[in-house]
Amino acid sequence: MRWLFVVSLLFLVACIPLDCTTDDCKYDTALEREDINLCSTIENSAVEKACKAEVAIKLENLNLCQSIDSGYCIATIAENQDNSELCNLIEGDWKNTCFHNLAVKLENSDLCRGIENDVLRDECFIELSEITVNAKPCFSVINRVERDKCILSAAVDSTDSNICFEIQDPITKALCYKSVAVNTGKVKICDNIQLTMIRNDCINKLT
Repeated sequence: MRWLFVVSLLFLVACIPLDCTTDDCKYDTALEREDINLCSTIENSAVEKACKAEVAIKLENLNLCQSIDSGYCIATIAENQDNSELCNLIEGDWKNTCFHNLAVKLENSDLCRGIENDVLRDECFIELSEITVNAKPCFSVINRVERDKCILSAAVDSTDSNICFEIQDPITKALCYKSVAVNTGKVKICDNIQLTMIRNDCINKLT
């Protein structure tokens, strides 16, 4: 068995260019050749793992990603393939990143639901609302303050005052109607404002 090990070692050495002695050089060469064996010759363990991850991504080799326990590796392949099911193979922060990146790339707010962290999930829905100029993702936001801000932004961006009705906070709702009224020049929208001071200010700005 010892001779097999020696032969394997000699084979690895032979694959490395004579002037390639640094980890950076071995890393670049391994990626260029898509050769996972060259990654194993890298001395720095973090660089070795990064090398294997990048080669696995190039080869779209999920088994290799899992063998080195790289969530980044799986998440990148998932994004490259537009395959959200692969995100479920990941644990921890990279799982959240995987769902977020695909949600944004595919403009699919439903994928935000795969994010396990409440704050990050809310941020995903808010970002999708901004990207699609649609209030619908806002309704899934858990934080009430952020939810109202999201709806207000969607209403203003789409110049649709009807969306303001969905806002819970009275002041934010009033400011939503006022912003849309001013942006569209439609004074009639001001009539929807329940707070007298803001309603009067809205009317005064348009008359």
